[in-house]
Amino acid sequence: MTLFSLATLAFHGRRQVLFTNELIEALKILQEGRDKIKSLKGSWAGALGQCQFMPSAFNAHAVDSQNKGLKDIWANPEDVFNSIANYLVNSGWKSDEPWGVEVTLPRNFSKKRHANIHLEKSRRHWERLGIKSKDPKKRLANLPGALIIPDNKDRAFIVYNNFKVILKWNRSICFALTVCLFADQISQEK
Repeated sequence: MTLFSLATLAFHGRRQVLFTNELIEALKILQEGRDKIKSLKGSWAGALGQCQFMPSAFNAHAVDSQNKGLKDIWANPEDVFNSIANYLVNSGWKSDEPWGVEVTLPRNFSKKRHANIHLEKSRRHWERLGIKSKDPKKRLANLPGALIIPDNKDRAFIVYNNFKVILKWNRSICFALTVCLFADQISQEK
């Protein structure tokens, strides 16, 4: 049960304030009579349901799609996907903008100098450095973007606001990139 995980992390953890606040948010879920939600089963760090919302995210963004009085992000796919969409929209997702684009880097490119999720530059800036979309059918968006090179490996991406919205959900660049690339594959199946 999530309460035990959160209580342990609040007592022993390195982020005691965070987990104490999440424990209080989990107790609010139970207090509101939602104890029928599978005893608040979650991850070792307190993330709930299929979309792995922390209790504060559940309280702020979970959706009861069928007005049953229960936001079931454990077993109801409609609640799961609507809650994720609600979270993303509330976090700044812009449906008319891309998340990012895979790019090629010129030879002798200074990865250390330019690859930084917090260093946003214009399309013109990246193009002047010789960065191009890997897919000739796609262009870099005319938006501020940051260059990332996950795990300092071979693939590089210019990422935009929507990518950073995914990072609000889970701070792992690999997680966000996986979500975005998977979404691209799904959209191509239409």
